[in-house]
Amino acid sequence: MLLLHGGHAGVPVVIAMAIASIELLGAVLFVIPATQRVGAVSLLASLAAAAIAHAAISEIPPPSFIVFAAAIIVVMRSPR
Repeated sequence: MLLLHGGHAGVPVVIAMAIASIELLGAVLFVIPATQRVGAVSLLASLAAAAIAHAAISEIPPPSFIVFAAAIIVVMRSPR
């Protein structure tokens, strides 16, 4: 998404790329059962970082962040 939109106005590209990298790594780890917990933490951290980046440029983080975080938590709490 970052490449399609040419970055996010106000957020330095290096920060956006760092958040995207953490999110990508978290997604890969999340789908592997042995590393699912680490992936979940990484995904939640990327959501928190993205919310902070939005707040830093005086934007309200998208409400979908709450839905994504809830989904990650539900998956982690469900029995295997």
